[in-house]
Amino acid sequence: MTVDRVEIPNKATYAPLPLADVFMLAPLASRLLFRASGPGRIVQAVALGAYAGSALGDWLARKEARPIDFEEAFGQDPSNLKSMTEEERQEEVKDLVAVLNRDYQPIELSRGELAKVVNEQLTTYIASITGQRVETSDEVRGVALAKILFPFALGACDILSGDVTIFRDSGIFEPHIIAHEFCHRKGYYKELQAQAIAYLALSTSDDPVLVQAALSERLHRNL
Repeated sequence: MTVDRVEIPNKATYAPLPLADVFMLAPLASRLLFRASGPGRIVQAVALGAYAGSALGDWLARKEARPIDFEEAFGQDPSNLKSMTEEERQEEVKDLVAVLNRDYQPIELSRGELAKVVNEQLTTYIASITGQRVETSDEVRGVALAKILFPFALGACDILSGDVTIFRDSGIFEPHIIAHEFCHRKGYYKELQAQAIAYLALSTSDDPVLVQAALSERLHRNL
């Protein structure tokens, strides 16, 4: 299969702070620091311009990407899957617990290093189906206002800017959480599609840490 390449720049992900957060907080910070709104409005306008420019660039690049056709590749879309019976799920849980206990692997990479490994595996897996490498940023943030909006979430992706934030240390689940959010960054906005691609990409990896994350997520969520 001949593989071509599309690069989605994700320029906003390389900014020191989330541009959406800067846009929202600049006026307040300006009033607190300078007792004037003028500087904050200038910073707000700059942040909005950079955010919009990045989002537009990503949108234009993403138009060239070939999404996975789930019906063609797998025979059905994740939203139409047939549910397992209770007995089948119980047997699967027993098997997963046995494998995870037997093959436990500690995660020794930093979050940034892990994100690079996950992104490459995800990109390679998608390309094996579509014949196209959709290359995106592997930047991950640890702090963003999104944590306040989604207090129970482990991570989030701003689908306009591509900014991904992982809110807390999630142990052996972290590679899958990163992969799930990176799927959104690559243009798979539906939750079940992102969940399926992340699982399939990691579970077919040669890296035992990535496989462990996929199996752990499968054990945790019957999706």
